[in-house]
Amino acid sequence: MKSDNNWYGHRSIFSKYIGQKDKPSFSSIQHGYLNRFFLNNRLRLPKIKSIPYLCWNQEVKNRFNNLGFENVHIVGAPFVYLSKKLKLKRIKNNNNILFFPPHSSVDIEKQKINHNELIKKLMKIYSKKRITVCLYYSDYKNKEVVNNFKKKGLRTISIVERKNNNSLENLYREIYNNDHVVVCDISSVCFYAMFLKKKVRVLLKDDNKSYLTNQTNNEGIKFTSYFKKKHPELFKKGLDPKKGYSVACNHLGYRYLRSKAELKNLLGWDSVFKNFLAKILAFYYDIKYGKRFRLGKKVNR
Repeated sequence: MKSDNNWYGHRSIFSKYIGQKDKPSFSSIQHGYLNRFFLNNRLRLPKIKSIPYLCWNQEVKNRFNNLGFENVHIVGAPFVYLSKKLKLKRIKNNNNILFFPPHSSVDIEKQKINHNELIKKLMKIYSKKRITVCLYYSDYKNKEVVNNFKKKGLRTISIVERKNNNSLENLYREIYNNDHVVVCDISSVCFYAMFLKKKVRVLLKDDNKSYLTNQTNNEGIKFTSYFKKKHPELFKKGLDPKKGYSVACNHLGYRYLRSKAELKNLLGWDSVFKNFLAKILAFYYDIKYGKRFRLGKKVNR
């Protein structure tokens, strides 16, 4: 229904978990991690209160409730449902590094990162390890950014895109096949890696400042500072996988995972009337925002 419900394949994961064809749902689905500072400063309430909002964790639900929106249901992050679906073989210790640099967004100004400085620090710390750089698709289109990494002999990939239903599954497999994950901020992928019991580290500049440069990421910078106080080891040699798993389960709502029947009901897929309404509303949103928005492309709103 909502144009962003299936970005990165979130709704598709639910459909596969339930065992039915993916289609518009009478719900709004959280498609990325919402940190506490974003919730406090820029959270927008749904306009149609009869449409349920499916969120990841208790913190998000509480914030919506405090603002007067009650139709919120915790279902856990779609990424976690993949662990129920994917049966991957345990890998041997390979000491490989999967690195996620700060990424630009389709909708906001690009991150103005000194990639040479970033690469230099990364290779100094992990000089004896095989490094794979995972770029966001909006940055992967920038040949200069890609070449900055490739000319240093670093494997460079891009596996996540809003319109690609297999994005999260591809990300799951790539994280799973590496022992260490390095990020530059606290975001969804950080918790995904912790959930898969990888050793996770947040890389900061030499002056301990974030590599994030865009001012629209103030919430992310504040959240990074919050985590730095709570889990300082995350910013040094890396968070212990067992401890990280516990942290991830909390933020990804592991204890709130729903049964197939419960999820089907919350998505409105067990109701002929809600299925009909979802299709009508999906058509309305495509007229209002255009198909470009549903495909995750930049639009003037």
